[in-house]
Amino acid sequence: MGTRSAIEVIGRKNRIAQREALVSSGIDFISEFSYILKIVPPAERNKYMEKVLHSIFFFGGINVLPVKPEEFLPSEMVTAFKKNYPKPFQEYNTHLPTQTPYSIVLEMVEKYSGSIDVLERLRTWNNRVNGKIINNFVSTVVSYCWPQGGRCYYGASLSCFGLMEAKTMIAISCFKTWHPAIGWVVSTCQRQKANLKFSPGVHSTAVRMKFRSTANDKLLPPCFKCHSMFQNVVYEPKYSSDDTEDQNEPPWSHGNCAESESFSKLLNADSTVSSDTKAHIGGTLQAIENITLETDPLEKQIRNIGARQFKLPRNSSLKFFS
Repeated sequence: MGTRSAIEVIGRKNRIAQREALVSSGIDFISEFSYILKIVPPAERNKYMEKVLHSIFFFGGINVLPVKPEEFLPSEMVTAFKKNYPKPFQEYNTHLPTQTPYSIVLEMVEKYSGSIDVLERLRTWNNRVNGKIINNFVSTVVSYCWPQGGRCYYGASLSCFGLMEAKTMIAISCFKTWHPAIGWVVSTCQRQKANLKFSPGVHSTAVRMKFRSTANDKLLPPCFKCHSMFQNVVYEPKYSSDDTEDQNEPPWSHGNCAESESFSKLLNADSTVSSDTKAHIGGTLQAIENITLETDPLEKQIRNIGARQFKLPRNSSLKFFS
C-alpha cells in the first residue's frame, strides 16, 4: 500500500471513529436530558426537548459522515419521538439552531434550579451524562459574571464537533443569539483589534468542571483573547501571561470560550451595565448601542454548511428553529 493510500485509510478510520463518538454522545445526551428536564415546569418541557433534539440532529446532519436523526435514538423509541416531537425531524436540515445542546441545558438550570446552586446542579448532571470519556456535547468550562452586588449570569464553552461546526455556531451566535455588542466584538476581532470596556464593578470567574466525582473543579483565568476582548472586568483568578494555560494566543476562535455567553446574558439583563459599557475600536470609544454588526461575513460563514447537505434558502433569509 502506498503512502497516500495509507493516509487515506487512516483518515477514513478517524472519521468513522469520530462519527461513532458523535452518535454515542448524542444518544447519552438525549437519554440524560430526560432526567434533568424534570426541573422544568411540565408546560415548558416539550419546547426544551425539541430544541435539544433539533440541535443534536443538526450537528449530526452536517457531520463529515452524516448521521440521521433516528440513529441518535433507541430503535424502539423512534416512532414515539417522531410523534411527540415532529419538528426536529422535519427541520434539522433546513433550520439553524441558536444554541448548542449544553447551552440549552445551562439555560434551564439557570432558570429553574431554585435554591440549588447552578454549578452543583451541572456537576451532578455532567457526571450522569459523561461515561468513560467526556461526552462531546458537554461543555468542559462554565463561566459566570456579575455586576457589583448583583446576580450571576452563566455561560458555557462551545461544545460541538469539528472546525466547521465550531465556526458555524460562533457565527450563528454573533448573528442571532448573543447581545449585539458581544456579536460585534467577537466577529470584529476575527479581522482586527477591538474590545468592549465594561461598566466598572463587573466580575467574572471561569470553572473547568470536574470530570470524575473525586476530582476538583479548577478555577481558570481568562484566556488571552477573552482578556483582550472583554476589558475593565475583575477576573477571578486574574489574567497572567505567565500562568495562563494557552500562553498568549490560544488556537481556538474568538467566541469559543464561556465568557461570551455569560457576558451576553449580563448585557441583555442589566440596562445599567449595558448603558455604561463602551465599544473600543480604532482608538475611539462609543456607546454599544451605536455600533453596527456586519452581518454579511457572518452569513457567508453560516452558508458554508451548504456543502454539508444542509438545505439553505437561496433567495431568502436564513431560517432558525424556534
